Amino acid sequence: MCSYLAFWTNNDPSRIDAIFRQSGLMRPKWDEVHGEQTYGAMTISRALTYSEGYHPKREQQEPEGSHTETRYTEMTEEAGEEKHMQLTNVCAYIENTDEALAIDRDIARFRQYKDRKTGYSNIDAKISLYPGLYVLGAISSLGKTTFCGQMADQLAASGEHVLYFSLEQTALEMVSKGLSRLMFITHHAKALTLMEIRCGNSSEVLKLTRELYAAQTKHEYIIECAFDTNVEDIADTGAKPIIFLDYLQILAPVNNNLTTKDVIDYNVRALKKLQTDNNLVIIVISSLNRQNYLTPIDFTSFKGSGGIEYTCDVMWGLLLAVMNDELFDKEAKLKAKRDAIREAKIADPRDIELVCLKNRYGVSSFTCKFKYYARHDYFLPARMDDIVDGD
Repeated sequence: MCSYLAFWTNNDPSRIDAIFRQSGLMRPKWDEVHGEQTYGAMTISRALTYSEGYHPKREQQEPEGSHTETRYTEMTEEAGEEKHMQLTNVCAYIENTDEALAIDRDIARFRQYKDRKTGYSNIDAKISLYPGLYVLGAISSLGKTTFCGQMADQLAASGEHVLYFSLEQTALEMVSKGLSRLMFITHHAKALTLMEIRCGNSSEVLKLTRELYAAQTKHEYIIECAFDTNVEDIADTGAKPIIFLDYLQILAPVNNNLTTKDVIDYNVRALKKLQTDNNLVIIVISSLNRQNYLTPIDFTSFKGSGGIEYTCDVMWGLLLAVMNDELFDKEAKLKAKRDAIREAKIADPRDIELVCLKNRYGVSSFTCKFKYYARHDYFLPARMDDIVDGD
């Protein structure tokens, strides 16, 4: 609270104290003396240490009569950087009177992505991969990384440029998953597991698979285990590939003074701005709240769900198909639920469903079924008639 007040009062300790005393957080401890200072004074002092204060700045407006675009700048609270707001005159935009702001140009640019697909046949029957911020969530050990890694491989094989930020797994881990998956597809009976590949097992089939996989992934790049990576690093790549971020909750903050929820909200907004400014596809993996591990996935399941729900363009969730059983509609029977999930995770293949919770580019709600062969990191799409439309 005092950190927020420090910003908005431009670091005025007396105003911070006066406003704080009017808040619901005020209590007798505020005036208790600790050493040479009161508890309140010590708290304000700490807040001032991390605050740069509020310094609004507005650029000079364009000459009168220029009605197509006006830019303003102001300081952001979180990072102290300039941000720009573009004002577009609707009449000029529709009439295409300004080359930089023309509706026909923007429609043509959007339509060129209508044939870009994920490589998953059941998903591709419902959507195209338009520029936007996509978020995929699931409980732990359900194959989020495998699902996105397979999609990245499929996009690269189709000729798309892919940049995969693997903040948790190494290039060896990611590539061995891809090799095992491709061997399973092309030489099912002779396929090695990813652990067998990592341990140095070799075969003629693996040699052939390495050659094929290398040819398919010429346009795919992995940035591995960058635990200090933040959104600014992603923006500095200088290219315009399809970006995967694995995963949101370990993306480093640009400001260490924010709460965990504020960090997620800030990073989601920054990723959306990066996506919009550069007309990108950004696919972000998200973890779920632990209290939602035993319930079917919905908007509230996502960690920091407010910022994610309202900012992203497309919101997907992966869940075990068993969680559609009546058992999971009941509040009790926790042991039975845990046992059912444990058995479903042991199965090979596992029955998995992708649930679309939000989609700004078409059908807003649908479900796609998969067989997940965990031993070989492979998601097999179900038949087209297994796609279930929402309301």
